[in-house]
Amino acid sequence: MSLWSILLFIALVAMPATAQEYTYTPIAGTHGLIPISLDSGWMYLERDAREPAGVDSVPAAAWERVTLPHTWNRYDATDATPGYRRGASWYRRTLDVSAFPAGMRFVLAFEGANTVAEVWVNGRRAGGHVGGYVGFELDVTPLVRRDGPNDVLVRVDNTDDPELIPSHRSDFTIYGGLTRDVW
Repeated sequence: MSLWSILLFIALVAMPATAQEYTYTPIAGTHGLIPISLDSGWMYLERDAREPAGVDSVPAAAWERVTLPHTWNRYDATDATPGYRRGASWYRRTLDVSAFPAGMRFVLAFEGANTVAEVWVNGRRAGGHVGGYVGFELDVTPLVRRDGPNDVLVRVDNTDDPELIPSHRSDFTIYGGLTRDVW
């Protein structure tokens, strides 16, 4: 057994069986962090628009309800037809932070978005990330409205681009989507 196999085994054994959800009360030892699972309540739209304006006018009925982790390649990557969808899609979720105390900061933490992700909050770009298997965080505090719902839009693109993503030269499926948890 290789050293990497042993380390992976230890990491998997050490992981909790289920994600913990927390109330809005800070927990001792977390340094004031309140991790809240955002895996439920997402809407998904298979549309290769470049900007939020390309999906803002799409009626809610056209969006599919999904729970994360999610990939749009769950069927086409493993069926009998060669090839699978490579392109962009959109995720949308509403967040209401009015119950949180004033002065709190809000960070969206994505454990994986395959492969290129761009995030908007209330129509303003919050940031982005390249690389589907490494998590990223965005401090969205300046973009969040405290007095009502906040619209979070995420564009994820798994288009084949070996210049941007060297692993696209590999011989494995690049599943597109929000493929890991969001906090």
